[in-house]
Amino acid sequence: MAWKDAPILMSVSERTPTGKVGDENKMAFRLAAHLFGGQLTVAICAFLVNLLSSRVMGPSGRGELAFYLQVSYVLGVIGLAGLDRAYPARAALRNTLAVGSSEFRRLVKPSLIMALLSAATIALALDNGSVGALVVAAALALVTFGNCLTGGLRAVCTVASSGRSFLTTSLAAQISLASIATGLSLAGEKSTATWLGAYAICITVPPTIFLWAIKADKSKTAERNPTSLRRIRRLGLALMPSSLASIIATRSDRIMLPWMASYQQLGLYVVVATVCEMAQWPLQAWIDAHAPAWHRAFIAGNLRPFRKMCHVAVLAVPASAAVYLGCRFAVLPLFGDAYSAAANLILPLSAASALLILSRCALGLAVAMGSSTSPLISDTCAMVVAVTAYVLMIPSMGALGAAWGSLLSYCTAAVVSISLCAIHGRRAHSRFVSS
Repeated sequence: MAWKDAPILMSVSERTPTGKVGDENKMAFRLAAHLFGGQLTVAICAFLVNLLSSRVMGPSGRGELAFYLQVSYVLGVIGLAGLDRAYPARAALRNTLAVGSSEFRRLVKPSLIMALLSAATIALALDNGSVGALVVAAALALVTFGNCLTGGLRAVCTVASSGRSFLTTSLAAQISLASIATGLSLAGEKSTATWLGAYAICITVPPTIFLWAIKADKSKTAERNPTSLRRIRRLGLALMPSSLASIIATRSDRIMLPWMASYQQLGLYVVVATVCEMAQWPLQAWIDAHAPAWHRAFIAGNLRPFRKMCHVAVLAVPASAAVYLGCRFAVLPLFGDAYSAAANLILPLSAASALLILSRCALGLAVAMGSSTSPLISDTCAMVVAVTAYVLMIPSMGALGAAWGSLLSYCTAAVVSISLCAIHGRRAHSRFVSS
């Protein structure tokens, strides 16, 4: 997210000698390109696996698989405890991959253990402790572990300016997942535990091999500063409420749908929602790549937030329209007649994707201007609206209620974040003029 990477990029400009700014800009551009490449790989594989699993498992089975995946995403946020944002913002830029991986393992161990135990407990409780529940519990814990590994690897590679390592690991994980998913589809496998196990193996093994293969030499390991690590952990805990609010606002629909409607309704919902999410990722990468330039323009007094948001809107609206048209003509041919009811979800979810991108842009600009509270305020408001809308609309409208609830939530996020950006921009401009 834009505000997630802004502290990284801002600290780079502050700690870089003026004679090397051009080199650092090139390095930041390459890093952004590699990170976007990893996201693009995930997007392509997510679409393929979504298509294959949906046709084989049907709406109900696909919904059950989606539910467990959403639980793993939420638990992954708890497992990382904000360290994926705090570590790049506070770690020394001279850190190598070896030192970074060693430090991050020390930082994340307590919260990661808690997240894995929570994953196993939830899976066992949902399946009443049956033998199959043990398999699901192990798979869910491994998927949660893989999500934490991916977030940690991204943070460590960012600090070390080694985006190629992140891209390579992402390629290995996603290619293996796509291959196994193709095999399961050809075999007609409908078991949720089997598909969840495929996710667990593919997203856990490549980053595990990469991170544990890196050996920190003793001289650099001795340079660790325990006080610095404690500060990083405290910062991560301070950032964690914002991360939780964001994940609840964007993922609670898929967790509440099975409880308040059915797995079938979630299966219909996730088919369209997954495609709409992919339209956000290129624009999110564009926002992240421009964050350092926004910060430098703000320092120079040349930042025009409204103009930047107009630029993003010009890109977001056509992207949302393209997703709408693509889904409208592709859902039935690709996924089959069982997903015909998903056509009603396309309009609200495609509109919601454009609003979400606008809110991310506004928050990225606010962080570039020095606001540290805007993400928490915006995400908290969106979370409250989302949960309220889902509770009121899902029981009577099912997946359609979740879709319109998401639109309301993202509309709230856009209005609040743009307002906060404007307010902070005026205050920052006044301080700049007075100084």
